Amino acid sequence: HPPIVDMTKDGKNQKGAGELPYTEWSKAHLVEEQDNAAHCLPLGHVRNMGTPFLMEIFQRPTRVVLLHEFNNEFHVVFMDGRGHPDDLDATWAGHSIGKWDGDTLVVTTIGFNDQGWLDVGGTPQSESLKLTERFKRTDFGHMEYEVTFEDPKVFTRPATARISKRYMADTEILEDVCDNEKDSRHLTAGTTLSPDALAKYAGQYTVDGRAVEVVVANDQLTVKDAKYPQDQIFAA
Repeated sequence: HPPIVDMTKDGKNQKGAGELPYTEWSKAHLVEEQDNAAHCLPLGHVRNMGTPFLMEIFQRPTRVVLLHEFNNEFHVVFMDGRGHPDDLDATWAGHSIGKWDGDTLVVTTIGFNDQGWLDVGGTPQSESLKLTERFKRTDFGHMEYEVTFEDPKVFTRPATARISKRYMADTEILEDVCDNEKDSRHLTAGTTLSPDALAKYAGQYTVDGRAVEVVVANDQLTVKDAKYPQDQIFAA
């Protein structure tokens, strides 16, 4: 999957939410299976906002449209004063309505399904998820993005993260097509290297401030993250 930022941590252009206030239910449902993105399923609105892929914003009087480069996903924010429908179908992107608060665009989104993750660490979401996003252009080249998560099934209280987005001049978003499925066999099989060759890469590493361990097991390298013990990367 793409390198999605861990929303709990501070990082480049990001102010993390800190230790997340997980409920017992969400603790039991962290990283239960392989990332949806590995199966060409939608990344979802939340994680699209945290990717390093480009995003283009179209502003019209009655709506704002966000075009995401990753997997050609899009998101519509209705600006015509409507409310959320009472009979929403649960979707990957949810249903968004927005309004202006001075020079800040405030967007409220509900109607999510329970299939997506909120970050690369496998933080789950439920159909009760409500997002409140604030978009503010701080100067010509930068936009501050703030998102508050409210999901009583997942969090015991609201959690907020902030990211600074940078304007990419003279750049166009490109077509991005997910084709992992046709090559899925390569996710479980590959070239076998000798134990001596693999052993050269074993050891402790620090990646973006996080301690990881690379070990040799079953003719392959396994990258283990102590914070997310079930979230492992394999290379052979």
